[in-house]
Amino acid sequence: MLNKKFNNIYIHYIIYFISILIPLIVYYLIFSLDKNFLNISKWVYILPHINVLINISNSFVLMLAFFCIKKKKVIFHKRLMMLAFFLGFIFLVFYLTYHFFLPSTIYGDINGNEIFTKKILNDIRYSRIIYLLILFSHILSSIIVTPLIFLSFFYALTERIVKHKNIAKYTFLLWMYVSITGVIVYIMISPFYLKI
Repeated sequence: MLNKKFNNIYIHYIIYFISILIPLIVYYLIFSLDKNFLNISKWVYILPHINVLINISNSFVLMLAFFCIKKKKVIFHKRLMMLAFFLGFIFLVFYLTYHFFLPSTIYGDINGNEIFTKKILNDIRYSRIIYLLILFSHILSSIIVTPLIFLSFFYALTERIVKHKNIAKYTFLLWMYVSITGVIVYIMISPFYLKI
């Protein structure tokens, strides 16, 4: 019993460590890594377009999993949630890869040179505020939902169904929000992505 309790605590620490590590890696890739020396392959430019498809797919998978569990179709729910977890992992790999090779796209930066004329700034000021608000809420929600996803899966895999249910309802809502706002952010920023 003591060994099992120790393992549970250990797993929780691993979950929290990974949940802190992921945003730190993203921060480093976006703000600290000098990308001037990297040789950029053309396939990297397509990753945001693949990731939006992953986000859309994940939204549908999460909804299906939600409906399955409401209908007591536990096996289908488990399979769909494993698929959602896998899609989330693939998204993260592609996202990190993209930001390893390319600088972040800035809303309104038409030429990719970070130079804004007064006309451009005037034309995009309201849409940029909306974009930044959605982006900020998306980033904050993705940071919050990461440990919740891991904990939900941990409780489900260890058959602690009460704990799983208690945390899964919040996880589902936040995960859906992250997936949907990810699509919105993509739609808003896509005109400014660097072209091949």
